[in-house]
Formats: sequence, C-alpha cells, structure tokens
Amino acid sequence: MLTDVEQVLEAFDSRKATFPTLRDWQVRPVYLHAPSDMQDLLSYAAETPFVLEATDSLADRCHQGRPVAGRRLYYSFREVLVGLERWKQSFRHNTPNI
Repeated sequence: MLTDVEQVLEAFDSRKATFPTLRDWQVRPVYLHAPSDMQDLLSYAAETPFVLEATDSLADRCHQGRPVAGRRLYYSFREVLVGLERWKQSFRHNTPNI
C-alpha cells in the first residue's frame, strides 16, 4: 500500500489524478484539527496531476479548438502555483531555522 506522498508522486509521474485530489480527502482528516504543514503541502501538490491530466486530454483534442477549456486549465494551474507559493511562505515564516 502506498503512502499519501508516494501516491502523489506516482500521480505526478503518470500525469493522472488520484484520490488525494478529492476535496473530501483534503478536508475530512483535518476538520477537527488544523492540518499539518505536510498535509497542506500534499493538498496543494495533489492538484497538479489533475491539471496535467486535463492538459493532456485537451492536447489530444486541440484540433477541436477549445479556448475556454484552455483558459480554465491555465487558471487552475496558476491557482496551484499560487497555493504552493503561499505554503512556502507560510512554512518559512513558521519554521525560520530550517
């Protein structure tokens, strides 16, 4: 059985979304307690394979001209990057000695 980290890494490699991209996985385990830094990082990172998979799917159908879908993917990817940047800044602020 793969750990959450291994599943996210496998999803990156395969460019296919996995269960950690589901909002329930990201929210339910931490609704009683604040998420750990690792949980936050995995939640942001788990979104990336979904965006990659959707990009690959769109690329396979690019001849159909889908500018709205392409724009949506662009904004999804930007959202992931902004979330990761926020996580990085928060982690640096909360752990200044690392």
